[in-house]
Amino acid sequence: MSGPDAALPGRGEPVRKGLALGKPATAERPLAQRLGTNLGDLRRRRGLSQAALARRIGRGRTAVCRWESGERLPTLAAFFALTVALACDPSDLLGAEVPPS
Repeated sequence: MSGPDAALPGRGEPVRKGLALGKPATAERPLAQRLGTNLGDLRRRRGLSQAALARRIGRGRTAVCRWESGERLPTLAAFFALTVALACDPSDLLGAEVPPS
């Protein structure tokens, strides 16, 4: 992929923007928002800051911030690094809700 929606190598996949409103396309928005919400909830439950989580997975704090905001989706490698760092199942990040701990 090229152009403004292209991902930088190793930086995750951007959420494609809708043409009219500049918002993520409807097919991708629910996943990005759900993953971002669950990621933030799990991170806070583990008592981690965005910077601390980023260090655990070898990424920058801005990457974690973008994932939590739904602006970008993590790469597959980063996604699985998140599950290890947060000691959770992949379904915990992808599910509709994070079950109470």
